[in-house]
Parts: sequence; C-alpha cells; structure tokens
Amino acid sequence: MTENYYYEYHKWSMFWGIFLKQREEVQHALDRYNDKGYKVVQFEWNTSKLSIFRWILILIATFLSLGFFSYWAGFSIVFEREALPE
Repeated sequence: MTENYYYEYHKWSMFWGIFLKQREEVQHALDRYNDKGYKVVQFEWNTSKLSIFRWILILIATFLSLGFFSYWAGFSIVFEREALPE
C-alpha cells in the first residue's frame, strides 16, 4: 500500500527577503523526508492557497513594515512511500 504526504512551505522573511535561501530551504525539506523513506512525486513553486482576507492581512503587514517583513509563498511537494508494515 502506498502512503502519500503533502508538504507546503511558506514563511515570513525579514529584510525584504534578501537573506532568503530558497535552494537550501527546498533541499532541507527534501533531505528530511527522503531520510524517512519518502520519494518526491510532484514539486511545485506556488503561491499559497490563502483566503482573500488572509492575503489582505499579509499585504497590510507588508506595507506597514515598508516591506521589511515579507511573506514568501514558497513551494509544495507531494511525497510517496510504501507503507510500513504494521
């Protein structure tokens, strides 16, 4: 039997995202779940699926901080592995 896991990554970044290392963030997620026996089925750079109200709050926070804090939508990954025997 196959076991699937959906992983979505997003976070607030400081300094206008200057120190955001996207490649390292992706590699960290891949390494963590590959060590647990998962394999990547689908990878997608995306905008997070947020409600319009939440997007408005994010925009307000970004404008009030003059962009000092910005929201990084990140990526989503679908992992798959054979289910462990019970």
